[in-house]
Formats: sequence, structure tokens, C-alpha cells
Amino acid sequence: LHNRCSYMATFAASGTTPEITYLKQNEAVKLDEELMGPLGFSVDQLMELAGLSCACAMMEVYPPASNSNVLIIAGPGNNGGDGLVMSRHL
Repeated sequence: LHNRCSYMATFAASGTTPEITYLKQNEAVKLDEELMGPLGFSVDQLMELAGLSCACAMMEVYPPASNSNVLIIAGPGNNGGDGLVMSRHL
């Protein structure tokens, strides 16, 4: 997992923080349609990437060396699936 999180670690090591931007709902829908349409990603692949990204963020904020326990509460639906993937990576 540590190697997969190298993108985030690069920012942490440089002391800079990437600018956070947010998508509007219609922009997120368009992005999903493009990823699953012409680019050929499956829902499972997108869920895996989302869960991995969340796990990387958690490890950056709560390093495993000083935070050995974590509780993930995941509900139903796609966000719940992302939470289950995140917990598997952690």
C-alpha cells in the first residue's frame, strides 16, 4: 500500500499541498459516464481506485506507526463499497 500512495507522499515530502477542487453533481456524472464509456473502466475498478485513494489519505493523516487501530463504518450503496475497499487496503 505504501508504494501505491507515492503520489500523496510526494506532496507530503515537499511540504506543499495540492489544491483541492470539488466537482458539482453534474460534473461527477459526466466524469463517470466518460470513465465507464469510452475509457472502459468498470464500476468495480472505479470503486477500487476510490477505496485506495481513501486508504492513502487515511495513512497520510494517521500514520500506521502511531495509529495501529482504525474503525471503518460503511453503509449500503457505492460509498459503502468504497469504505469496504478502503478497510481492505488498511
